[in-house]
Amino acid sequence: MMIFDLRAVLLAVAGTLTLCVGLGLGLGCWLTRRIYAEQRRALFAQLSDLRERRRAAQQNLRLLAHEIRTPLATIQTQAEVATLLEASSEARHKALEAIRTEARRAHHLIDAGIELARLDLTEAEETVTRPVNLIEVAETAVAQMMPLAEARQITLTMRVEGDLPLIPGDADRLRQVFLNVLDNAIKYGRAGDWVEVVLKAGMNAIACEVRDTGPGIPKAHLPYVTRRLYRARTDVEGSGLGLAIVEEILRLHRSKLIIESQTEGAHTGATFRFEFPLYSS
Repeated sequence: MMIFDLRAVLLAVAGTLTLCVGLGLGLGCWLTRRIYAEQRRALFAQLSDLRERRRAAQQNLRLLAHEIRTPLATIQTQAEVATLLEASSEARHKALEAIRTEARRAHHLIDAGIELARLDLTEAEETVTRPVNLIEVAETAVAQMMPLAEARQITLTMRVEGDLPLIPGDADRLRQVFLNVLDNAIKYGRAGDWVEVVLKAGMNAIACEVRDTGPGIPKAHLPYVTRRLYRARTDVEGSGLGLAIVEEILRLHRSKLIIESQTEGAHTGATFRFEFPLYSS
């Protein structure tokens, strides 16, 4: 018959419990340190991103302020000229027309700059999304740009391939994407050119294309056309921010802009491609 030493048994049990508690505390401390380290890394990444966005915003403000000085200087000069001329003179009429043109340019720059600043400070997760009918969005943009296309003798059409489901997005900003791309295609187009909007149903996204038969974008300019305040041609009116805004809106909708261009041969033109993901199943 075995005789148990109660004291020894209790000591053994106590030792085992102490070991288990120690292991548990050690594991808990390790997990706590790991979670803290991950949270710290995430926080530093967010702070770094905020600093970069702030730096970019400050740089954009400096560029915008510099760009606005040009139309303001023209307005001031032409206003001074206009005051010295007779009310009915042709020169005074031209001076006033220059003032109107430059005031409009300054207005566009300010509006586009403010919108770009808003987009810079927005994350994709913060974008308010609702079910969007992309056909209606594109049709509204096409209808809005039709008068400009007709004035420039450019044919503007739209084509839809397949049944398009609703997508998650911000309808107003998606409309701005089509407006800005169409505005770019029409402004640089020539009389007799055509611009076509194409929407295609895909497996996981709706593919969008804006094609034109214009002069195309020179290869040397192609990498920079979405850069802020960049203008491939200074003889065409514009803020130089339209495609930069497009790129930011697409970023917020988890998409990107792809541009292809042909400047030589019988078939010149540019194609702007982007797509919008469908609702996750």
